Amino acid sequence: MESNRRKTLKALGITGLSTIGFTSNSVGRTNKYVGVAYNPETHEVLGDASGQFNAKLDQMVGALNVMGEKYQISQESPEMSSKNKLGKRTRFVKQIPAKQPEKWGFKNPKYTLKIFTAEGTGITGYIANPVYQKVAFSLAPNSPNVKAEMKKHLKRTAPNNEVNS
Repeated sequence: MESNRRKTLKALGITGLSTIGFTSNSVGRTNKYVGVAYNPETHEVLGDASGQFNAKLDQMVGALNVMGEKYQISQESPEMSSKNKLGKRTRFVKQIPAKQPEKWGFKNPKYTLKIFTAEGTGITGYIANPVYQKVAFSLAPNSPNVKAEMKKHLKRTAPNNEVNS
């Protein structure tokens, strides 16, 4: 799934994460992102996704909205950060208590939110419910055609697309 996210964002020609502040010269800069939520298995678009982040070096602070659900992000440090010839990649993880714990039938059910950033692309990630069903999202700096381009790319790269067979 990670390679699909990278392909999606690269195909859109999204400029680097230096625009969201992972460099020292833009610390404290707030940026708005738009995109889509989708099924990572089928690439079916499920709804809209958006975010406003104030990124400071290796921190992720802001608000994420995926299909109407809002998540506050305040990560002091990434779970993983690496750098290679493709640039810097960072992963942030947050555990979120389930709103209706009795619904899940076990003690302390949690949602898992993973956010991936990669230099030269954008922001992607997924939200997994307590039984690991996932909704993925892809975000890019707000521009007029970004959501339409993401939808086209997801359709083009869907597993059942004959072009990919």
